[in-house]
Amino acid sequence: HLLACGWYLTAALHENVAITWVGRWSSEDTLLNKGPFYQWLVSMYFILTIFTTVGFGDISAHTDLEICFVALVMIVGAVVHSIVISEVIQLVTASDKTSEFIKKQMLLLEAFANHTDLDKAFYRSIQKDLRERSKVLVHKPTFDKEEMEQLLMSKYMPMDIVCR
Repeated sequence: HLLACGWYLTAALHENVAITWVGRWSSEDTLLNKGPFYQWLVSMYFILTIFTTVGFGDISAHTDLEICFVALVMIVGAVVHSIVISEVIQLVTASDKTSEFIKKQMLLLEAFANHTDLDKAFYRSIQKDLRERSKVLVHKPTFDKEEMEQLLMSKYMPMDIVCR
């Protein structure tokens, strides 16, 4: 919304509106004679064509202010796209980590069940419960004794903290 308003403002601030994108809008009637909602709608349409990198070419920047504003919108669009892509990748990766963790837990249970000749019905009941618990456990931090020891004994940890 704000970018669409900014795009319209590039024309409104120009001393000769007829040479701006608003004055050049080719429709059955000039955009200058349309109401505020229609002007905002056309502005929003243009911003969405930039953000989605479609760029139909029916509206374009010609004045210096319009060109600068469109360049800014392109940069904002690239940043927004990268954030969205990053979030999608994070979701997919988290899903993969969860399924990998559950698979590891199931393999450990299967090895234990084979080693102890666990009853099949009891094994399935534990398997079902472990699968549900693993979905929660994968997101909880775990305590790794070896990692903690390496951290405490490293040269970067002050000795007065370690020796308390």
